[in-house]
Amino acid sequence: MTPEPPLHAEQRRLEALASLNVLDSLPEPVFDAITATAAQACGMPIALVSLVDIDRQWFKSNVGLPGVEQTPRNVAFCDHAIRQEELLEIADARVDGRFASNPLVTGDPLIRFYAGAPIVLQGGERVGTVCVIDRQPRQLTEAQRAMLLGLARVASVALVDRQRQVAMHRELALSAARYRAIVEDQTEFIALTRPDGTLVFVNGAYARHVGLDSAQMIGRPLFEFVDPADHDTVREHVKSVAAAGTSLSASHRSRSASGDVRWVAWTSRALTEDADRAVLIHSVGRDITEQRSTDIELRAALREKEVLLKEVYHRVKNNLQLVQSLLSLQVRSSKDDSVRLALAESARRIRAMALVHEKLYQSGNLTEVSLDDYARDLLRQIDESAGASARGIRLVAAIEDRPCRLDSAIPFSLLVTELVFNALEHGFDDQQGGEIRVALSTRGQTPWLIVSDNGVGLRQGFDLGTAASMGLQLASALSIQLGGTLQAHSDGGAVFSTALPRL
Repeated sequence: MTPEPPLHAEQRRLEALASLNVLDSLPEPVFDAITATAAQACGMPIALVSLVDIDRQWFKSNVGLPGVEQTPRNVAFCDHAIRQEELLEIADARVDGRFASNPLVTGDPLIRFYAGAPIVLQGGERVGTVCVIDRQPRQLTEAQRAMLLGLARVASVALVDRQRQVAMHRELALSAARYRAIVEDQTEFIALTRPDGTLVFVNGAYARHVGLDSAQMIGRPLFEFVDPADHDTVREHVKSVAAAGTSLSASHRSRSASGDVRWVAWTSRALTEDADRAVLIHSVGRDITEQRSTDIELRAALREKEVLLKEVYHRVKNNLQLVQSLLSLQVRSSKDDSVRLALAESARRIRAMALVHEKLYQSGNLTEVSLDDYARDLLRQIDESAGASARGIRLVAAIEDRPCRLDSAIPFSLLVTELVFNALEHGFDDQQGGEIRVALSTRGQTPWLIVSDNGVGLRQGFDLGTAASMGLQLASALSIQLGGTLQAHSDGGAVFSTALPRL
């Protein structure tokens, strides 16, 4: 008995056969030429290119067995031939113990003689044979054996070549499908033009946009499909793209065959050859008419909003200043010192809020203020109203230049106001001269505010949690509103600090 192949080798052989993608394929001239040559050279009535599958042998080419496409593997002579490296030759199957009772010997096609040369792939896998069969006992000559082995090698090369061609055709089919998906079956416009503006390719989307067939546009100047008002703009764009090494974008008005004018946005890149000379310009475009109309409407609405917001900020600022003025009048007319103090504190808080709205009104950004610029103005106003400079006390700002929204800027301004006034009121007693420093910096990703002075420092046993001062209670609440907790300690003076993660 011919030994069974090892399981792993058989698995590898079957995988190699499957990878050829040849089983159950149509007849092909190269394999028919192999069987015809084998039959003629060996003088045999039957010649086959047989491929041995898992449970059958299938004939890629067949001479002498019309209508027979395959036989079961368990009766196939070729199954024995692929288990050895050299040609298998059976002079008379009737006297060979392996085949005497084989139905292909005892019945049609009455095989007596068989010779099969294994088809060996590059990896050593024997996937089938080139074989010849006769209905009477025979013996090959050395030349015939060499011929049969040579034809098996030809069959191996032909199978591998066929595999490459199938893969190439499959890739071409995929490329064609990708081309249709990328170029023809999309809604964006694609065009190829020469540097002089002559169209050499347009996809279906661009042709439909213009209202013509692609063939009707090719060979014509692209300027025929551009609104005359934009001819100079497009010429300059084409010239710039041809000279540039990167893609450039531009928008212009297009004109269809029916005279309809639409806006199109294009992104173009030059395709170059030797010496970076542009030979074609590849452009991708899309209709932006509706988007442009929407943008115009949005810009108009935004301008109206900006005008309205400026008016709102202006009026809020004026109203706050009016309230501040009224409170200042009340301060001057009141006889009660505690009332005068409460009115003055309210006035300065309103002044800080009014400054935020003034900054928003004056800036080009109606949603944010610059904290650096704002804090410096705030300290300037505090200095003027509290007479800090007259006492020799400098107010110093060290503020990061960061934007701040209105809902954060107002509590921040009030927090700074309370802490600075607290330092002016309690930090220096009767001493002349000193410094109050307002610093805002980032630690990690969190803003930190530190208001410090070089005055007398905190009194013995000072506890921020039990402080009776309305200003410090308000400062603690404002700190919490901005996501932090106000802390205080002495370090050559009083130091108040807090994280402001919501700033």
